[in-house]
Amino acid sequence: MARKKRVSVFVSYSHRDSALKDDIVGALNAWSVTRRGTVWCDGGIVPGQEWEPQILRALKEASVILLLVSVDFLNSAFIRRQELAEAMRRHNLGTAMIIPVLLRTVPFFDRYPFGKLQALPSNKRPVEKWRRRADACGDIIQGVDRAVEDLLKSAHTRVRS
Repeated sequence: MARKKRVSVFVSYSHRDSALKDDIVGALNAWSVTRRGTVWCDGGIVPGQEWEPQILRALKEASVILLLVSVDFLNSAFIRRQELAEAMRRHNLGTAMIIPVLLRTVPFFDRYPFGKLQALPSNKRPVEKWRRRADACGDIIQGVDRAVEDLLKSAHTRVRS
């Protein structure tokens, strides 16, 4: 049986959105078992470690970068200058896939550098607008799975061509 390629997912978020992040990361962790993947967010940084190099290393190693977008996310100087700049650079080079995930309503979403990318949940309906958060998380995981499947197919095609 063919072995599935590992997929590494980096989760970029504002700490003010931790509760929503925890629900999404929990669902991603369950999904990653079937994909033999890894999910990384800064919660895994051990006390005493320098956090910035840990974040930037994980970001550079990720094949998929989830941006958990909210106004708080966009107001974070570190996210804008470091995480988002590196994520967009890698996306534009084709070395990583960015998937924006709308947590909360963001005015003028389409004007941001990642605003041209297809966002999750479906129809760009922010997680906060869903009646049940679990349904929003399920929709997000299904979208991530479709994107990863496409990413793996295109990588396989490039290797075989």
